[in-house]
Amino acid sequence: MESFAAAAAAMESASNGKGGDDPGSSEEDHGTGKEMEAQHGEEGSVTKKPRVEDEEAELLIILKRFRKYWMEAFSEFYGPFEATTGPEVGPKRYTESGPPFRAMHYDALEVFSLKVTQIKEGLEWPLRVFGLVAVRDSMDYKRNILFQRSKENCQIPPQRYDPYLVLTGPSRAIALIDPPEFEVELRVIGSSPSEEKILSATAWQGKNGQDAVVHHADFPAKFHSKSDERFDVGFCKMAVSVYWSVLC
Repeated sequence: MESFAAAAAAMESASNGKGGDDPGSSEEDHGTGKEMEAQHGEEGSVTKKPRVEDEEAELLIILKRFRKYWMEAFSEFYGPFEATTGPEVGPKRYTESGPPFRAMHYDALEVFSLKVTQIKEGLEWPLRVFGLVAVRDSMDYKRNILFQRSKENCQIPPQRYDPYLVLTGPSRAIALIDPPEFEVELRVIGSSPSEEKILSATAWQGKNGQDAVVHHADFPAKFHSKSDERFDVGFCKMAVSVYWSVLC
């Protein structure tokens, strides 16, 4: 699978040539003012303060490039950019029929939490967060939603000491066939309901499990009852139960 990082770099390289119109590389000032601090004949110093609007526009450029890359590479085969992964590649679809001939198993990625690690100048706790966090894998290249809330149903993390977002997904396991691609566009409600500010806006390609902590456990098949096992995967300890029954 062609990586988003490589595709974005190629687009950026092309736009830096003659005739390119990369919105992120414009040399215009776009309202970013230069403030002169000179009084009573003293030599002044020049400072440049980017506006909040300009900073947010730069953040959104990465998402625009990711959308363009995805539409060119996958929209013909997998539909619109906003499409979400469906039951055709969902869990338990081989429970009764069994796996298809020559089926293969893949490693999977599990997302345990989403954390607000820092906030930029101009934002204050408590935050009223809404927006989207999604991941795409090589099963169908569609969005697998990890977090999604509307402005009317925003989440308010209680305080900076507990800055975690409540997951609303994923809808199925994230397959590590190729490195998964993450998409984040989170916003916060400002001092008034009509005011919005960007908390995070980016897209990137993750690693393919090279740094994953691995713990194996065997569950011998049984005719009935259940098998219990514990996993110790780094910071996370998991209790797993497998229930057995015979399908007639």
